[in-house]
Amino acid sequence: MSRKTVRCILPALFVFLGASNLRADAKPDLSTPKQAAAAFATGLQRGDLAAIKNSTVGAPDDYQLINTMARMVGAANKLREAAVARFGPEEGKKIAASTVSNSDPSKELSESSEKVEGDTATILKPGANPENALKLRKVDGQWKVDLSQFPQKQTLSKTIPMLDAVQKVLVQATTDVSNGKYATADEAQQAIQQTMFQVMAAEAQKMAPQKQNQN
Repeated sequence: MSRKTVRCILPALFVFLGASNLRADAKPDLSTPKQAAAAFATGLQRGDLAAIKNSTVGAPDDYQLINTMARMVGAANKLREAAVARFGPEEGKKIAASTVSNSDPSKELSESSEKVEGDTATILKPGANPENALKLRKVDGQWKVDLSQFPQKQTLSKTIPMLDAVQKVLVQATTDVSNGKYATADEAQQAIQQTMFQVMAAEAQKMAPQKQNQN
């Protein structure tokens, strides 16, 4: 399995998630679909389960997936903070870039198309597959991301063990960086990426259907 294949396993994880500084509001504005999408992206970006819950609707199994995503992203954020503290802002970015998306959610949202039909809405990034549109519902006058129709939900749900494994790698990497295991950011980046690839490849192999023995 190639590195490119592994990196493409979770394409919907960063639909509106990136490394930009979205503003977190105590009471986010959910009056429009795009505002609700921004609130959701902020919560997911920060690993803030309360913010995610406030800006979404869904069943318990839907939240299992999203909460797992949030915990992994939260771990990535802590690694980024540790890298910046250990190696400085510029060098720390090398590690951050390998663990989070480089997209700008604010820009992507502003450029995305918004289609409202009664109490439902869709948001689609320019050039994106319509099947990957973010869908929302209006509940009690507020727009909420509909997790039951989250892009590629069925595929992503199968990756929960992978997300958990990646989170553990990120947690350990944060400890290693903070404790000075790596002399440089380049060394840390290389080691973390190698471990990440190995773990993801192993989990992907578990997900692959077993070949039947042929007589």
